[in-house]
Amino acid sequence: MAKISVALCTYNGARFLNEQLRSIMEQTHPVDEIVVSDDGSTDSTMNLLHEWQTRYPEQIFVHQNPVNLKSNANFEQTLQRCTGDFLFLADQDDAWHPEKVQRFMETFAQYPETEALFSDGSFMDDQGNSLHEPLSLWESVRFFPENPHNPDALLHSLLFNANFLTGATLCLRKESLKHALPFRTGKGFLHDEWLAFVFAQRQTLRAIPERLIQYRLHGQQQVGVSKINDAVQVRQEKYDYQQLVLGQREPRTLNDYKTKAKTYFNQYEKYLFLYRAHTLDVFKSVSDTLKNHYLQADQAMKRNNILAYTVLKLVDRFKGKRQLHH
Repeated sequence: MAKISVALCTYNGARFLNEQLRSIMEQTHPVDEIVVSDDGSTDSTMNLLHEWQTRYPEQIFVHQNPVNLKSNANFEQTLQRCTGDFLFLADQDDAWHPEKVQRFMETFAQYPETEALFSDGSFMDDQGNSLHEPLSLWESVRFFPENPHNPDALLHSLLFNANFLTGATLCLRKESLKHALPFRTGKGFLHDEWLAFVFAQRQTLRAIPERLIQYRLHGQQQVGVSKINDAVQVRQEKYDYQQLVLGQREPRTLNDYKTKAKTYFNQYEKYLFLYRAHTLDVFKSVSDTLKNHYLQADQAMKRNNILAYTVLKLVDRFKGKRQLHH
């Protein structure tokens, strides 16, 4: 049977750590090892981890970094410490559905060419109460996949819409990790988006349309989703946004044209900056493609309303916004 590893990164996470570790240890498909890298916690996180390690000495392995690495580098090293055939990423403050590992293993078996797999999730608050129903984790980041097993569609959504992959929902094959090393990250481009990019480019990324984690929202999170007052309305707005930027519906208003052009420009600029930081040719190729789509969307907005377009361009130039780089 394949060996299952969990890469868990912690930092001052004592408040919710026990709940997360219980949810991992109580999976219907057993986990073989949990490799923990603590990033210099100053609360009781390390005491709790040592208690768990004492109870499960052959399954839980704890390392504390001598210096704070931040999440990108910490996950990179933790994944490399894992010895299993399948590597699950885990945050310190979520909770896993009891059948999460089982559903991932079933899907990997069904699609053996898959190198990386991720799921949807639901929201909870500090007390573990459900939040923002019926909005899911995917929907909160404008991800409404028509075919979650279509690698081309996943890549298109990643490049032209936004990152849809939350690292805490990801599992990858150990043998495939080498394709993602070293991590190429940057401002606004974290380890989870890098992993999504690598495996979407390789056409080996798939998604499970099931809510297999509870993603906790609280004030101390490093990365979270903004408060949502009307989940049903927001869900519809995010779905309309995805339809627009992925070309699944035509712009209907001036704001639609602006939104489409702005989204393409922001994505173009992100990948251009990544290319300058890492000189990776694929980043340059993607930024060029996104630049062309931005120019097409920009000209479509001009044709729709040249007067409003001219005013917007003057304002952008004055503010230094959306200026192409040379």
